[in-house]
Amino acid sequence: MYRSALASHAVSLCLSIPGGLLLSGLVGCAREAPGAAGTAAAQEGYPRLIELPSGARMLVTSEPRRIVPANAGALDLLTELVGPDRLAALPRQALDYSVLAERGASERAAWDALPRFERYLAEPLLAGRADLVVSDPWGALETTQRLREVGVNVLELPDVSCMADVEANLRLLGRALDLEPRAETVIAAWRRRADALRARGAGRGQRALAYSYYGSQGACAGSGSTLAEVFALCGLANAAGHLHGHASMSFEDLLALDPDWIVVAHRGEGEGEGGTIALLRSEPVLAQLAAVRGQRIVELPQRLFASNSQQLLEAAELLSERLERARAARRE
Repeated sequence: MYRSALASHAVSLCLSIPGGLLLSGLVGCAREAPGAAGTAAAQEGYPRLIELPSGARMLVTSEPRRIVPANAGALDLLTELVGPDRLAALPRQALDYSVLAERGASERAAWDALPRFERYLAEPLLAGRADLVVSDPWGALETTQRLREVGVNVLELPDVSCMADVEANLRLLGRALDLEPRAETVIAAWRRRADALRARGAGRGQRALAYSYYGSQGACAGSGSTLAEVFALCGLANAAGHLHGHASMSFEDLLALDPDWIVVAHRGEGEGEGGTIALLRSEPVLAQLAAVRGQRIVELPQRLFASNSQQLLEAAELLSERLERARAARRE
């Protein structure tokens, strides 16, 4: 799919062709860019041809000024590179699940003022004259296709399982926005935080399990999950490390693992009254778990329990603090 300019309009191109192929077929394929009104002189740093992880290329011919994150993870990365003046709209609940969730009202004000959309659909994004949409592989395929058909660049950030993936996504976004030096500065700061967490080693020598219960079935986070990365940053061993990704877990499985710590989301959606922590504390068959007997169940905010951005660092910092606080309380 191609996007080019009509006369004096600034535009972006999304080229779903493998690297190395000649950019052909542009003549006769021009479409006016949504939101690219007015005359735009050539901008320093543009056009930019971005190599994508899929092997495709994305051509950005002018600086994106009406960016739309399709989810909280994309918003998190954008907050490191640009201000709210560069965004056109936000998903309805994105702020509450983003790094901005705990910021003060004055710091959030400009972000709160941005228009909101309920679902990832093409129509509201086109109405908002989006010139770059930042999404992920889980976004509605038909929406992504529709946006590209009418000439809107959609940058799909690959799945995340660790901080190295988050860094790669920030670099990719930095290239699209001509902000590579800024991205590298942010990554250096992230790495200092990660190094401090590893040196702290709040969970060293302990086994932990990330667990959720949804009314009829339990689930855990195995290897290759973002919570496995959070545990590693804290020095914790993942008790479900023999499983991959998110796996089901029965009470029998949980009892067999018997981790030192159980980490749960605070009232996760679909978990019932009181959330998973209430179940762990009230279910008679689970009373023999060491973590239940020793009151070693730690809650994380839902936004951190399911993060796929730099919030992994915040999750590890908060978990480290709560591990240390719990141990200190037992010594008193």
